Amino acid sequence: MDKHNICRGFAIVALVIVIAVIAILASVFLSDKTTVEADHTHIYTSAVTEPTCTEQGYTTHVCACGNSYIDSYVDIAGEHSYTAGVCIWCGRNELGTDWLIPDFAEGDYTVVVIPDTQELVDKWPQTYYGLMQWIADHEETLNIQAVMHMGDMVNDNNDTQWTFCEAGTDILNASGIPWMPMRGNHDDSERFNQYYDYATYGSNQSWFGGSYHANKLDHTYWFFTVGEREYMVLSLGWAPDLNVLAWAQGVVESYPEKNVIINCHAYMNDDGSFLDPGDNWDVSTYLPGYPSGDDVWEAFKDYKNVVLAMGGHIHSPDVITRVDQNGDGRDVTSLLFDRQNDDISNHYGMIALLTFHSDSNTVDVNWYSTRYDALYRTKNQFAVHVPHLCDHVLETAVAEVTCTESGGVVHYCTFCEYSSLEETIPAPGHNYDTIVTAPTCTEKGYSTNICSVCGHSELQMTTMDVTDQFIWTDGKMIIATTGEFTNYTTWCASDYVDISGYTSLEILTANTASTGTTTGFAFYDANKNYVSGIKHTDGSGVYGVLVHNIEIPENAVYIRTTWYSQSHPNYDSSFGDFYCIGTTVNYINATGHSFDGLNCTVCGAECP
Repeated sequence: MDKHNICRGFAIVALVIVIAVIAILASVFLSDKTTVEADHTHIYTSAVTEPTCTEQGYTTHVCACGNSYIDSYVDIAGEHSYTAGVCIWCGRNELGTDWLIPDFAEGDYTVVVIPDTQELVDKWPQTYYGLMQWIADHEETLNIQAVMHMGDMVNDNNDTQWTFCEAGTDILNASGIPWMPMRGNHDDSERFNQYYDYATYGSNQSWFGGSYHANKLDHTYWFFTVGEREYMVLSLGWAPDLNVLAWAQGVVESYPEKNVIINCHAYMNDDGSFLDPGDNWDVSTYLPGYPSGDDVWEAFKDYKNVVLAMGGHIHSPDVITRVDQNGDGRDVTSLLFDRQNDDISNHYGMIALLTFHSDSNTVDVNWYSTRYDALYRTKNQFAVHVPHLCDHVLETAVAEVTCTESGGVVHYCTFCEYSSLEETIPAPGHNYDTIVTAPTCTEKGYSTNICSVCGHSELQMTTMDVTDQFIWTDGKMIIATTGEFTNYTTWCASDYVDISGYTSLEILTANTASTGTTTGFAFYDANKNYVSGIKHTDGSGVYGVLVHNIEIPENAVYIRTTWYSQSHPNYDSSFGDFYCIGTTVNYINATGHSFDGLNCTVCGAECP
């Protein structure tokens, strides 16, 4: 090839490249937002695209001619931010219909309960930190006065988890909110007290009361005061033995003016029963012979100042409650809070908010997810009654006397249930008039007592001494188990005595005979068929021991009895004190029909 042709070819290629570069530069120059063309200036409209949890945000500028550019990039939102389970960034809905938009109870002050955090610390430390930060952020808006942890602070008891755990509670430390650590069964005592040492987290805190162990926080008590109310929280960690319970009883007795809240790690089942020996997760299952959850309540139920109790340890998606009575006979609610199993995958970050009202004993409960900013189920948002101790503010009212209730001046507390009755006017009793309901042809008549003051009515009662009605036959016996009339030379037996209309039999004297295990008395129906009977013996061979008040069978019309002939009324006049029918209605027998061949002349019933 000719050298000139080669040079000419290179020149052409170079020229083409130069022209292309110039064209590209010109295009870039002309498309710049500040470019002014011969007949057009770009006018841009801006649109902002917000960041999502996975995409950057940015601003897009578009000219009517189609020219555009992008700037003002915003970092991705990162972790989802939820309200009632819906992410405010990307709209992702994590929850179902069981969750509610937060509508916290309004009151005067709040106590926060943190159930077992073991799975959060193990798998989701950021949710755990968020839980603690939520509490700190709401200290003022909810007037949070105390935070109670319920134990199982970590899961696997290693330094990594304890470090995460401590970092979360440091958020509470910085806020200054009184809070109370608790050891659970997943928290080794040595590690627990290493990371939550006695001085830093116990004795140096103004709300600390004391501890069972010297220099350890396994079992403790704490104080806080709101207005006129003084509280003591008794924190019983994992496996309090009998010595711990005895110590705790002494603490409660030492502070009778404090409203005591029992916070015990292992206390209740998810069915509302107390943990008992043999239950899968009771302390005694791990440590035979140790007190159960039931033993814990038994230890404190007689104290008048125990007003609330709660436990964790046992998983339940819902809040579980039960009600028992304290030493003052007032209702005390026990609550179970623990959603640890759901934290394994969902890490809800649940807490319980107890909202108190200074002017009442009502305490509202909210069961809340700090991660999703949602309340769980309507059934878990409720109110309980907490029987606070009270410096009574008394008012006076008049209690009117009634026939059965004493009257006088009543002093009652405007805050609690206390009341007392003074200047008592005794109840005078009913003032009865007797009204007779006449018998009909087919219905019995009877007498009714009606109080002229209050209108109370009752059937008029009467008694009959059965012994006045007996006709005796010597050498005969009534077998109580069969009603049979049989020969027995040393005994005597009565004829049938009509007891229709009577309801009970009262025994005034006992039979002292030493024989006759089948003797006694027997009931019979209107046709004198045997109904039932009772032996003179008590069934164990002891004679003369009788049931003294016996209900007469409904269909019994007659009674017969047996008596040892040596005590026959012919020989012993005191026998008349033995049998007596009592507390019965004084019925008047029905008159029966009076037929004239076609109809009853009294009531008009047709002749059969």
